[in-house]
Amino acid sequence: MKKCLLDAALVAVFSGTVLPCPALAASAGKDSPVGRYALDGAACKAKDYFVTLTDDAVTLPTLGCKGVSYDQTENKGGRAVYAVTARSCLGEEPGPPRKESFTLVLDAAGLQILWADGAKSAVFMRCGKL
Repeated sequence: MKKCLLDAALVAVFSGTVLPCPALAASAGKDSPVGRYALDGAACKAKDYFVTLTDDAVTLPTLGCKGVSYDQTENKGGRAVYAVTARSCLGEEPGPPRKESFTLVLDAAGLQILWADGAKSAVFMRCGKL
């Protein structure tokens, strides 16, 4: 996918033509992690979202990240794993924005965040795609 994106970007820059990228189109399909997630069905119904993932941002109650990329590293048996990198994250603690990396696991049960320090989030129910 990265090579396809690079090829498409190079062609667009040097020729002014934008080429389709099949891998990019596939990544935006049903396995995309983009969407809203809550702790349970009642929270979904109340629109009390705990995690919101967009194409380039991640929003949690105590952390907001921009410049986010999702690199799907696994997709088998109804389980998709994404390596996530974010260029700029701000949390509750004071300080300048920082880079973050973590893993998302998306399956029939929902979404779980695996943090770089080894901590795991609860499993969040998908409320819908954006």
